[in-house]
Amino acid sequence: MKINIFEGARRLTQILMGLVVLGAAIIIWNHSPYMEDYYQIDAPDKAPYKVEKCDKNAEHISVDTNESLSKDDHVTLCFKKMLASDGMWLLPYKLEGDIYRLNNSFSEDVSSYIELKSRDFVLSESDRKSFKTRWWVQRAKEIAEIVGYLFVALLCIHFLSMLIGWTTRGFLGIQNGKDHRDTM
Repeated sequence: MKINIFEGARRLTQILMGLVVLGAAIIIWNHSPYMEDYYQIDAPDKAPYKVEKCDKNAEHISVDTNESLSKDDHVTLCFKKMLASDGMWLLPYKLEGDIYRLNNSFSEDVSSYIELKSRDFVLSESDRKSFKTRWWVQRAKEIAEIVGYLFVALLCIHFLSMLIGWTTRGFLGIQNGKDHRDTM
């Protein structure tokens, strides 16, 4: 029995392509888009509202909203600082009459205030639905991108296999489309 090197090479190529498809399927299964929403709190008596990003001088903390679709979903609360009379940026943590009490981010009062606001934060129903919709849209985009890379990888493997087969047949004097040299 003669060994058919070309048939073996075709089978190895199919196995390699199958492994690439399996790898892409595992990546798609395990991958989750990174999503982050920001909500700013201007003062202790103000409600949080959605912003694009935290201000550069704001104190920020990630909170667990129990709405996550994956481990890569984040909601960040941004606590806006106020400029004090001495020129320092301090965080308002308490309202007494019409005056805000200010302190630095590391003080016990401010830490307690941030912890309380973080614990009490709840996404509105519309924000919850918006977050989930955007998550699924982003996931679909990223899956489409992975499938595109998969298609290119499979084409590259296929054409590389064809190129190696064509070159090997040329060196061995075998016609294209045949696995053995014609004997006359």
